Amino acid sequence: MTSNTPSRISLLLRFASLFVALLTTSFAQDLELPTDYQIDLQLAMSGRSSRMGTSSEITGTRANVVGDEVFHKLISAGFGLPYPWKLTLVGNDSVNAESTAAGQLYVYGGILPILGENRGLWAAVLSHEVAHTSRRHQVRRYIQVLYNQQIIANFRARIAAGDRNANWGLIGFEIGSAIAMKKMMRDQEHDADAQGMLLMARAGYHPDYVFALHHVLLARTGDQSKFAAFFSDHPRWETRDQRSEKAYGDALAQFEQSWPDSDTSPGGRPPLVAFIGHPEAKENKTAGSADVSIPM
Repeated sequence: MTSNTPSRISLLLRFASLFVALLTTSFAQDLELPTDYQIDLQLAMSGRSSRMGTSSEITGTRANVVGDEVFHKLISAGFGLPYPWKLTLVGNDSVNAESTAAGQLYVYGGILPILGENRGLWAAVLSHEVAHTSRRHQVRRYIQVLYNQQIIANFRARIAAGDRNANWGLIGFEIGSAIAMKKMMRDQEHDADAQGMLLMARAGYHPDYVFALHHVLLARTGDQSKFAAFFSDHPRWETRDQRSEKAYGDALAQFEQSWPDSDTSPGGRPPLVAFIGHPEAKENKTAGSADVSIPM
């Protein structure tokens, strides 16, 4: 029993190092952002090639006209940042939109048929991406990655110096930082949903278009499981709708104050959006039937 004590203590120390590394990861995300925008501009330049890939830029179409119209209305109502704002339509089949730092937005060809000339749906897509870049989400992730790399380098230096417990710390931090980064990105998605909804309301687009877009994309792409969402950088569509409720109330009040007649707003009359809950069935013994109710 006595001979096993040192090994047990060593094992406990290793698990403690792993546990501490996992914990400290979640506290490393609130890092200070630079006050200038040099990093934003650098990330925008380096990010364009990865967003475009081998695809060409779509120009001279009705999608360009409608997209640019909505884009500039959102920027005018937006965050007032000194960015070289640009909307790029990418000629591929991806049903997606992205943004990099410094106000660079990319809308891919696969989503263009869904948006058509519906300015409200365009606003739902673009306001979300404008919020991402205006809130400097890409810069926050970049700084977080640099911070994590410094921590990993420190662990490796300790390992090289003969610190055996640092191996467990490194394993714990690598696992924990990867999970924490995914959560950070999911939180940024929720933040972009909320801020984007408020932005589009200020610009004259009804917030119901956000839920309409979510429902259309859910029907097109499906949803991930709750388990898969834990390891994903995007939350589930259902979760996004639930988390948007408070922002929706604020955005709706903003919109109705500025546009009491929605027909005259830039986005026009909002779509009819219905949320369907889980159906329930109860046996009706008297009538010899079953009553099915579907909450809406």
